[in-house]
This record gives sequence, C-alpha cells and structure tokens, in this order.
Amino acid sequence: MRLFYTFLLMTAAVLFGTEVQAQTLPCGGGQVLTACDCNSDAGTLVADVASCDFSTATNQGYILVDAVNSAVTTDADDGSIVGYNTNGTFTGVPTGDYLVYYIIYDVADASMVESFLNTGSSFADLLALATQSGVGEWVSTSPSFSLSVSSLATVNAPACGCDPLPAECGDFAVQSEIICGLNSYTVVVSLSGATSYNVSSPTGTNGTEAGSFTDGPFALGTSYSYTVSDASNPLCVLNTSQSNITCVVTSVELVSFDGRALEAGNELFWTTGSEDQSDFFSIERSTDGVNFAAVGTVKAAGNSSIAKNYSFLDAEPKAGMNYYRLSETDVDGQNKVVSNVISIESRVSLSITNIFPVPASDLVNIEFDASSTSTRVELFDITGQLITAFNYSSVEGANLIPVQIGDYAVGTYFITISNGVESSTVRFVKSK
Repeated sequence: MRLFYTFLLMTAAVLFGTEVQAQTLPCGGGQVLTACDCNSDAGTLVADVASCDFSTATNQGYILVDAVNSAVTTDADDGSIVGYNTNGTFTGVPTGDYLVYYIIYDVADASMVESFLNTGSSFADLLALATQSGVGEWVSTSPSFSLSVSSLATVNAPACGCDPLPAECGDFAVQSEIICGLNSYTVVVSLSGATSYNVSSPTGTNGTEAGSFTDGPFALGTSYSYTVSDASNPLCVLNTSQSNITCVVTSVELVSFDGRALEAGNELFWTTGSEDQSDFFSIERSTDGVNFAAVGTVKAAGNSSIAKNYSFLDAEPKAGMNYYRLSETDVDGQNKVVSNVISIESRVSLSITNIFPVPASDLVNIEFDASSTSTRVELFDITGQLITAFNYSSVEGANLIPVQIGDYAVGTYFITISNGVESSTVRFVKSK
C-alpha cells in the first residue's frame, strides 16, 4: 500500500444521513462550495483550483456525490455519483446538496477503481471497499486507493433566495453568457426542459426557438434581456439579462487562442498580452458548439504586463469534432469567457463512455469510442472469472453494443473491451 497524503481537518458534512468530518482538499487551491444561479437552476462547484503533482504511480480525481442531506430539499438525496473529473471543477451542477470526494488510486488498479466512478452509480459501492482511517478519510488496500471528503456543497440553497418554478415545470431552465469580440459581443442563451420555447427580447431575438441559440452581435455598452417560457406551459417562464456590457471586466488581454490534434489528445494553447489579478483559466469543451463544460484548468500568472504563453492537453477528447473556448476566473471569483470558439477534429483511443440501464436485468448497453474496426468484448464476474467473450466489428468513433445478461445470476459484473493494444473496463450490476 502506498503512503498517501494526510489532509487537514476542516468542518462537518453529512454522508448517507450520518455526520462525518470534512477536510480541506489537498492541492492548495481555492474552493467554491456554494453556488447561486436562480435563472439556470444550476451552478459551478470548485473543489480545488490547484492540481497536485503526484508520481506517475498514482492517479487523482474528484467525485461529486448527491449528499443525503436536507440543506436543499428538491434533489434526489440518493447518494449517487453526479460526476467525476481530474480538475476539481464541476459546471452545470443542478440545484441540490453535494459532497466532493478527493481520490488517489494506484495506476495498477485504475480499471477496477474507475469502473465504480460512472455517473448515476451508488457511491456506497466504492466506499464499501474502504475502511475509515480517520476523520473524513478512508483507505482501501485492494484495490489501492484513499478518499477524503469536502464540506457540504450547495447549489441554489434557500439562502440564495431563488423562487422555485411550479413543480409541473420540471427541469425547465434558462441561462445566458456573453462572448466578447473586439468591438462587439454575442449572447449564448442555453435552454433546457422543454421541446419548444417562446422568446421575447427588447433588443434581440423574438419568436419561437427549438432550443439553445446565439444572438448578436451587439454594440459594447448595451444591455440584453430575454424572457423565455415553455411554449406548452406559460407558467414556466424565466428571465435572463445583463446590463452595460463593456467586455473590459476580464482580468486578461487575450492575444490568441488556438489548438491542434495530436496522438496524445487535443492540445490547446493561448497567449495573453497582459493580466491583472487573474487566478486561473478554464478550458471548456462542447460537441455541438453551444453547450460547454470545463475539461481542465490552468493556473494564471496573476499580474503581468508582458506576453505569457499557456497550453493544455485534452487527453480524452470526444470522437469527431470538438469545440473549445477559454474562460478566465479572477482572484475575486468572477468568471468570463475570453475567447472565440475553435474546433478540432479528433481520433480517440478505445474508451467506454456509457453503460445503461443501471442496474440491468435482461440487457445492458455499452457505448464506447474506438479507433479500430475490431473489438474484443469479455464479461467477467466479481471474482474475475471469464463468463463469456466475443468479437465485435466496431466503427471508428461512437459504437453501441447490446449484451444479453438475462440468464446470469444477480450480482456485480465487469465488461472489458480491447483491440489488442488498449483496453477499457466498466462495472455494472445485474438485478432480478
């Protein structure tokens, strides 16, 4: 068992209805564990701005878990995994209460550990493998990993003062952001929760939209406001607006932002001409050019009057076209998109991207990305015994394999796909 870092005791949180002691996460960066965004019904949580420098023998990551807690009463409170990443920043987190777990695990056990980290899976399954070693800390020797837990994180808690929509509106949400140009700006309005939307604006788009849209360009110094309702239910209505947009509030002067496809992934690189109180950059990725999520962060210079060069490698791009943009967060926590959108076409290695349903009874579907046309599929039980295996003719890019499991006993199984060079493993549960 490797010696892992010891973390500092901080405050209290709640896991599965029992009180545990929370800890500051270890890399020395800032934390944002409270988010308020009443328009979008979602927010951004930052577990740790900095990244730790560990040996190549260990991996690190952050697990966002839906806490069983009454701080926010509109979420599921089911202890499921909401997301996992390696940078500690979670965007688009729905209204609710959460815990963030920091995990370090042995590279040799990566396939086993990562099979427990699928979105929607019960975090209790991973925690059951470990033994509590201290306040807010757990350790497992087989597979080899350690965990520490953050304070309770909330999105749109009652203190935010958000008036909830009627229950019949479900997940109806509206949010907006600006993209600054040299002498103008455009507005990206993201819509979800309905099939058609009525949009009204005194200066921009009016009419019916089928989904998210981009509007503009508009002159600097102006304002925008959009009132959006569900076309099938006028009670579901939200407004998003911003006044006096000058595009001079960012902490950086961006000179260039570009990227290229490499064998190791997609490399993004940018140059700033000057920086004032800048904290960190977030690299955001999208597969449709509209809906973006952060895939990594890079520490900024802070204050600089000379050119600074930065780069970031997206080691796990999606197959096909990837869209990227750059945002910057200053030392006061203010975040702005500072670049135009660029696109990079990628060929990615073998990777399982989704498994459903969870749990499964008769059929389980495996979604994966492949770069070759021949894939080997193997099914193992919890003891590691091979149950069945077959070859699959895959295509380059996204693939879907349905696997019949109706005749197997109830329990935990692992599916491994391989192409002779790479392999990827995912865990699933067979129910009655």
